[in-house]
Amino acid sequence: MKTVYFIRHAKSSWDEPVNDKERGLNNRGYSDAKLIANALLKEDLSIDKVFCSTAKRAEITCSILTYALGIPENHIIYDDALYDFDGRKIVEYVKDLSDEFSRIMIFGHNPAFTGVVNVFGDISIQNLPTCGVVGIQFQIDSWLDFDQGKTILKLVPKDFK
Repeated sequence: MKTVYFIRHAKSSWDEPVNDKERGLNNRGYSDAKLIANALLKEDLSIDKVFCSTAKRAEITCSILTYALGIPENHIIYDDALYDFDGRKIVEYVKDLSDEFSRIMIFGHNPAFTGVVNVFGDISIQNLPTCGVVGIQFQIDSWLDFDQGKTILKLVPKDFK
């Protein structure tokens, strides 16, 4: 069995004139990340590996959540391939993962994540909001067989405000 937690980056800042990959989080992004971190702590997750887009807003979100969950830095891989907006690279990335990992987190972007969780999960989600989390469990032994799964978790910041 394999499980993926898709986590969209928290609300980003548009205050600074920087390119898209360099945008950080705004105040709401930081507070939402802390809300979701606390909610994930209550889920008592066991994570084998974390994969994160190289966009600054995803990296900061990843840092806040993994720190809160006690996931060591050496369990995190930052990869430019996850700076994806249509989802095709995400799917291929997952299929290429080592089978030694059973429970993973991926930090990334929309509209890719909304599309992927709708195709591979069993509930319809109109839009995965910033800092939203969707966990999907798959009855597979190899990531190569990544296909339809069961949505086991959905967390969005507004549910905790």
